[in-house]
Amino acid sequence: MRRLPSHVKPRESLAQWQNPPHDPICKEAALSEDVAGELVPAEAIPAQARDEAGERWQRELAIVRAWLKEVKGNTRSTYADAIGWPYDKNGTWRDTSRLRNGVTWLSWCARNGVHLLDVGRQHVVAWAEALNATPHPDTGQTLPHSTRAHTFTAASAFYKWAMQEGITVVNPMELINRSNLGVEMPKGTKSTTASLTREEVGALLAAADNDAVESLRLRNSAMVWFLFTVAPRVTEMTTLRVGKIRHTHGVRVVDLVLKGDRPHSVTLPPEAGERLDRYLSSRGIGSAVVLRGKASAPPYLFVTANDRPLARSAVNAVLERLARQAGIADPKRVTAHVARHTLKTEGNIQGYTDEQLQEHFGHRSKETTGRYGNKHFDPANSPGLAISAAYAEAAAEHRGSL
Repeated sequence: MRRLPSHVKPRESLAQWQNPPHDPICKEAALSEDVAGELVPAEAIPAQARDEAGERWQRELAIVRAWLKEVKGNTRSTYADAIGWPYDKNGTWRDTSRLRNGVTWLSWCARNGVHLLDVGRQHVVAWAEALNATPHPDTGQTLPHSTRAHTFTAASAFYKWAMQEGITVVNPMELINRSNLGVEMPKGTKSTTASLTREEVGALLAAADNDAVESLRLRNSAMVWFLFTVAPRVTEMTTLRVGKIRHTHGVRVVDLVLKGDRPHSVTLPPEAGERLDRYLSSRGIGSAVVLRGKASAPPYLFVTANDRPLARSAVNAVLERLARQAGIADPKRVTAHVARHTLKTEGNIQGYTDEQLQEHFGHRSKETTGRYGNKHFDPANSPGLAISAAYAEAAAEHRGSL
């Protein structure tokens, strides 16, 4: 079982674990490359505040860890974030100290002396109220409705699993009315994320092609084009490895892994493909590389100067810097998630139906699962091809002004 890096010392309570001012757990540790999503051991998390011996709290944490270990891929890290369990992500210890404004389920239980298997309705109500009211320590903003709903869903998933395993007989998260407490996403809720205009995307892509940081130009050019024409979730991109790009039906296709470890193929537009080829060539590898006879996994598609996979925060930092370079108003709003919204908006402008765009994104919901169950992937007719061509024209208009 992997231990914490030697410089990370145990703390007196989980509440302290969750709320340090400058937590060394987020600093890079000398770990093997292929351990993304490995969980911090239960015994490395200190005793619960009102359980001096810590024995019961440790037993309960071991149960939580057993649940998380059964969850695969990106869903594991998503659930770990939601409930507040530190884990290793792409060779870097993921700092969960400020996630959900410091009121994840584990941190709230530790701070209030609530054992995980003693939870009653009154505890769930109090936690839901904390999710609604607790401000972020830096920004002062409370959690968005969707974040509260997802956080609650993750905690509920743990108790559902515990019931199936015979560990408990009730899911306390089902003892309340989620809508009344503001932890259920109302149907039909619209996102408030604002898309970029085609002109803004063109300026951003041109800025990436002419990145002022010369040593990062090839990578950032390929990455920004990839984000805005393929439009993956940022985690789907940062965990993507070389070799997941192939040719079929005369076009190139990217094989992504979506939420729930679902495989999903997306067409790679030629504009993004050309830049990706140049970037990978500069690293001495090709996009379709197959490493035969080697135990190690293929390298990640987008990496740091030290060949480590990019962190989510690093991707958004690059986008913000390039947005500022491109003269886009409020550059902080330019994120990987905005790229997804922008492709959806541009697709609607170009006349693609929501059904076609949902097929591109690989969205799955109660309303759409039946419609897409038997759909055939047609890479040559992907919305991304026409959208990328429109972006290329917009980018060409901006190159001379940078």
